[in-house]
Amino acid sequence: IPGSGWVDLQQLCACLLDSPGIDFRGGIRVDGVHRDGEFWRAGDDYGDILIIAAGAASAAFTQTAFLPLRPLRGQMTFFRETDE
Repeated sequence: IPGSGWVDLQQLCACLLDSPGIDFRGGIRVDGVHRDGEFWRAGDDYGDILIIAAGAASAAFTQTAFLPLRPLRGQMTFFRETDE
């Protein structure tokens, strides 16, 4: 398949989490996210960039409910950033 490839997701995640400016918060239930001025809010936390990495459960938020996600081992999907 042209343009396809393979990534070691464990290694990729470890590398990304070790990057400057990345603050990982795991094991926290977030019932919703919303934009608050220039920042995203998720529970008590906020930031200028929000990454939702909950697999197929990522579509549980209002902002992501339109995504046609389904459980699939090893799936990664990329979307362009929007102003919303």
